[in-house]
Amino acid sequence: MLNTIGWIGNVAFLLGAIFLAKKWISGWHMQILGNLCYIIFAVLLGFQEGFSLFILSLILIATNIFGLIQWKKIKWIVLKKGKRK
Repeated sequence: MLNTIGWIGNVAFLLGAIFLAKKWISGWHMQILGNLCYIIFAVLLGFQEGFSLFILSLILIATNIFGLIQWKKIKWIVLKKGKRK
């Protein structure tokens, strides 16, 4: 199970990066999902081994939420379709 959560986090994180490169707002959601998986992974791994991953993922989630809020303010992004106007 631990390995599966890690792989889901990896796939979500990579898809998020691809979506953000295409300027699709869903990339932020994928990045947040990936980091949530990393937090679960770190907790299941144990804080002694997974503490740095846990802290990094918390920081990245905060950054992703900030980015999502900023992108929602931009008029040229279509939120539902994920394409530029």
